[in-house]
Amino acid sequence: DIPFLILTAASHVFGKLLAHADFLVIFHAEGIFGELVLGLGVWLLCQRYRLSHVAAFYATFTAITSSIWLSQPWWNFHQYYALPLILVLGHRFLDTGRWRYLFLCGNLTFLQTLGNLGYVIPVATMTIGVYFGFWILLRRSETFPQIRNLKISWKTLLCFLGIGLSLWAAYGALTANTSELRFYSSGRNADLSMTARSFLIYGCNTDLRKWLELLFGVSPFIDMTLFFGYFPVFFLGVGLICSRDRMRYPLLALALFLI
Repeated sequence: DIPFLILTAASHVFGKLLAHADFLVIFHAEGIFGELVLGLGVWLLCQRYRLSHVAAFYATFTAITSSIWLSQPWWNFHQYYALPLILVLGHRFLDTGRWRYLFLCGNLTFLQTLGNLGYVIPVATMTIGVYFGFWILLRRSETFPQIRNLKISWKTLLCFLGIGLSLWAAYGALTANTSELRFYSSGRNADLSMTARSFLIYGCNTDLRKWLELLFGVSPFIDMTLFFGYFPVFFLGVGLICSRDRMRYPLLALALFLI
């Protein structure tokens, strides 16, 4: 496959350049960079929602400090790190009608899946699509004219072509040599198939009992925990009850949808 060959050639080039580098430093530097992407995205999204600087700082600080997964520093949080900045770029596309922001939004969506697991792509794109679906519908008096005023040009073609190439490369990288896989988790058959129920509950590890973790804060499966703290649930309820700004309804609707 061409994407696999391109990535292989790039890995050889970088391998020569980094032959004597300290990869532990690079490993931690990548984590710090991910935190910076998360912080930038949260701060800009807070500005988009017209929060005060104090509230924006609180939201950014808590988002960064609560996303350091020291017990298992594996990068399946890339989707989480990039998501706020992806939403900001999508908003700028709707606000300005400039296709460059959609190009950046789409490419960031797929580039942050490289080196991750295949199921990140549908989950990430579903979350982004549902959010902007709520935004367009709940604020249709503002968004419908923005959509009608979009100018279709050669930049539009380049935008979708660039996003398509990124998706193609990401998919090629994630599926390279996967034909050799036979068994992955409990409930999978020898022909790689599984029942819909086993797939939806991750081999019986995310059934209804799993949601008790939200109450007790503990989980026997460190990499499949649902626990994200008591305060987010409380503040989500407060936000639904107390928020008088209709601009924040799409974000609250997305949170309820994901939960």
